Amino acid sequence: MEEKELIKMLAEGENEFVEFKRKITPKVAEEIVAMSNARGGIIIIGVDDEGRIVGTTSNKESINALVQNITPPPNLKIEETSIGEKKILIIKVEKTPYITTLGGVAYIRIGSSKRPLSLEETMALANEYLIFSFDRSLTPAGEKEVDLRIVEKLKEKVKRVQWKKWLYKQGYAKNNHLTLAGLLIFGKEPTAYFPHAKIRIKTGALEQKVEGPLPFQVEKSVAYITANLPQLEIKSGVRRTEMWGEEIALMMRELVVNALVHRNYAIYSEVFVECSGSKIIIKNPGSFPPGFNIEDPQPLPRNPLIYEGMHLLGYVEKEGGGIEEVRRIARKYGIKVRWISKEVFTVVEVEFPTEVDEKDREILAIVEVPSSSSSIAKKIRLSKVATVERLKRLEEKGLVKRIGKGRFVKWVKS
Repeated sequence: MEEKELIKMLAEGENEFVEFKRKITPKVAEEIVAMSNARGGIIIIGVDDEGRIVGTTSNKESINALVQNITPPPNLKIEETSIGEKKILIIKVEKTPYITTLGGVAYIRIGSSKRPLSLEETMALANEYLIFSFDRSLTPAGEKEVDLRIVEKLKEKVKRVQWKKWLYKQGYAKNNHLTLAGLLIFGKEPTAYFPHAKIRIKTGALEQKVEGPLPFQVEKSVAYITANLPQLEIKSGVRRTEMWGEEIALMMRELVVNALVHRNYAIYSEVFVECSGSKIIIKNPGSFPPGFNIEDPQPLPRNPLIYEGMHLLGYVEKEGGGIEEVRRIARKYGIKVRWISKEVFTVVEVEFPTEVDEKDREILAIVEVPSSSSSIAKKIRLSKVATVERLKRLEEKGLVKRIGKGRFVKWVKS
C-alpha cells in the first residue's frame, strides 16, 4: 500500500472496511473472522483508535500464529511498512465463499463493529454459500398440509407411483412432516409457516401479495405482471396499443420462476416485483452462488429439491436454458434485461421499449391500406431486404400482418 493511501485511510478513521489495533491480541482474530464473513476489509496494527500511529514490534509470523485457530483458514495478505521510524502491519482480509469461525463462533462485521452471528444468520449465510441445502430442512407442516391440486399436477408427471411414497422417497417429506421444499411446492399455505415465502408486487400505488404453493405463485404473478405491461406508442400523442404476446409472458414467467426457485429462503424477506413505467424490477433474497456466471449460466441450484420439483412440474429449464430464453426474447423485442448481484439480493431490471422508430412509424402509416413490400420500400427509401426485415419484426410484435400468398403478398396493419 502506498504511503499516501495509508495516510488518507488513517485520516478517514474506522469504518465497515477498516479497523485500527494498537497491537496483536486475540481480538484481532475475531476481526479477521468478522471481515471474512462480511465483505472483507483491512486491519492496521500499530495504530490507536484515533488513527494515530503508535508502531508495533509484531511481525507477519505473529499474525500467522494467531490465525491458526480460525477454521477454515481465511485468505489474508500481510504487509509490513514504516511511516517515519514506526513500523505498522497491514492485514488485508478477503471475503471468503464459506463461513469462517473462531473457536466454533462465526462473527460478522456490521459498520465499524463486530458481533457473533445468530443461528438464523449462520443458516442464511451457509445457504448463500451452498454449504447446506436449507430446502431439505423439516418444517412443522404435516402431511395434511399437502395441496391436492398440486398432487394432480404431479400425477401427470409421475405415473404408476403412489404420490405420498414419492414425496418421501424424493425428500419432500420425512417423519410425517414436509420438508421446506415439500411445503413450498406442495403445501396449501407455505406462509402459515414461513411468512416471507411470497411475492409482493407493486404497481404504482397498488400492491398485490401473491401466496400459496410455488406453482400457483408463478401463475398468479405472471398473470398480474403481464396485465400491467407497458404499452407501445405508435404515434406520439395519438395512439397507444399493446404489443406483448405469449413470448413476453414466457419471459416474465422464466424470471419469476428463477426468483422463487433460486432465492435464499433462510433470509427472512419476500420476493419483490415493481412495475413502474417502462420498467419491471424483480428483487429476490440471495446473491449469485459462488462460481455462478450470468454470462455463461450453468445450474448451481441453491435449493436442489425445489429446483428438481419445479423442473418435474414443467416450470424450470435445465442447464441454464431459462436465462438464454429470456435473452432470446429480449433481443427479438428490443427489451433490455440486466442482472445485478448485490450483497444479499439479486436484482433483475427489465426495460421495455415504449415506441417504435421513425421508419417503423412510416411503415405503419403506409400499411393502413394493404401494400406490397416493394411499394413500402420505395416510399420509405430503404432496400427491399431491409424493409422486409422491418416488416417481419413488426409482424412478430403483432403490429402488422401479411395477406395473400407468394408474389401477391401484401402487408396491412393488424
